[in-house]
Amino acid sequence: MNIKTRQTGWIIFFFILATTTSLIAADNSLPVVRSRTININYQVNIEPADLSRIELWYAHETEERTAQPWQLYNYDLDKVSPIRFVAPGEGVFRFLIVAVDQRGQTSCLTDGGGMNMVNIPAEVRAQQTVFIDYTPPQLFLRSPRGEMEQEHNQAIKISWIGFDTHLTSYPVQLFYGRQVDGNEIFESIATALPAAGEYLWRIPEQISGPVIIKAVLTDIAGNIDAKTSGWIKSKKVSVNSSKVTSEDKSGNQVRQSEESLTSTEQNNTDTKTANIQTQIHRKAESYYIRGSLYRQRHEWSKAAQAYSKALAIDGQYLEARLRLGDVFYNMNQFDQARRQFELCLRLRDDSQAALFGLSRSQMALKQFEQARVNLEKLLKRYHRNAQAWLMHGDVAQRLGLKEIAIGSWQQACRVGSPLISRTAQERIDNFYP
Repeated sequence: MNIKTRQTGWIIFFFILATTTSLIAADNSLPVVRSRTININYQVNIEPADLSRIELWYAHETEERTAQPWQLYNYDLDKVSPIRFVAPGEGVFRFLIVAVDQRGQTSCLTDGGGMNMVNIPAEVRAQQTVFIDYTPPQLFLRSPRGEMEQEHNQAIKISWIGFDTHLTSYPVQLFYGRQVDGNEIFESIATALPAAGEYLWRIPEQISGPVIIKAVLTDIAGNIDAKTSGWIKSKKVSVNSSKVTSEDKSGNQVRQSEESLTSTEQNNTDTKTANIQTQIHRKAESYYIRGSLYRQRHEWSKAAQAYSKALAIDGQYLEARLRLGDVFYNMNQFDQARRQFELCLRLRDDSQAALFGLSRSQMALKQFEQARVNLEKLLKRYHRNAQAWLMHGDVAQRLGLKEIAIGSWQQACRVGSPLISRTAQERIDNFYP
């Protein structure tokens, strides 16, 4: 994006390079940036010898959409584009590049001059306004969860809850997936659903074979979180049409009555056990949701405590253990993180998130060979994971495997997002400047 501003006879060319991917924001018009760090590029038509300094100013709008006063962020010491901005939070940000020449003249109106410039009046218009949102939303699929069998034509209850600071009124979509020629094909169940709710759905008559449920939560900036259930198998209900007649022997009738009683008692026991397990899981889930809210706010210690309580109640809670490993990593407790991801792989040995988290922790611990082995295991199954290809290249570089490193970064360029592709290309360019 290029913005021209003519002030005091100067022309400033101003544009932002970041992960800007859409024009959908809080007011449906602002450019969206999905990164905390932004490179702001500029060009000033003044001779370098006459340029004293370049300043970056910003204003952060409040949640009530009230414009805050201009604040001086930083000086571009080398006076060469770009200048980097690290957002102190999320929301609407206005930017202004101010150039000052050797005589103290500025490229916009100020309440002072030269080195004593202390303020920019509020009426000075921004050269660029963007919406910054770098935090993915949090979605929890409460039901269905693991693999299950479902009676034919019986409704399946889909239940979910989602969190984020920047959500529309109806940010959730539901899909069902099935295997077609070895590929997972997803089709829509419902769109424009609230952030928390329930939906009753029946497997279509024409669908044969197992299906999987996927819920997708999308925030205003386009960041998403998706959760899937286990595979759901449809089963037919068998009806036993045989009847007990008066010709049956009384002994058979007694045995059948005893068997029926035993079966009823067993069903009651199974029901009580299932109810207890449900109550246990719900209690663990309440701690999991609490931990995820702390995690979203970067309150790592509180998040670790909440996830640990969830796991104390339900040690098989895979998602809670994955999140706990991620929290330990963000607390720089890499050995603790490695341990949690190893435990995750005992629960599910093909977990993409666990393999990636374990590899990342091992890399932080300088266990490069172990990290390479786990990344290759991950990529063998999930070959379009661009972050894993990027990290595999980094690990190979540390091990002195330059050709493998280049190949991995090239693959990250092919399958990755614009941000990952740009990062991978920078790695390659360092080898071939």
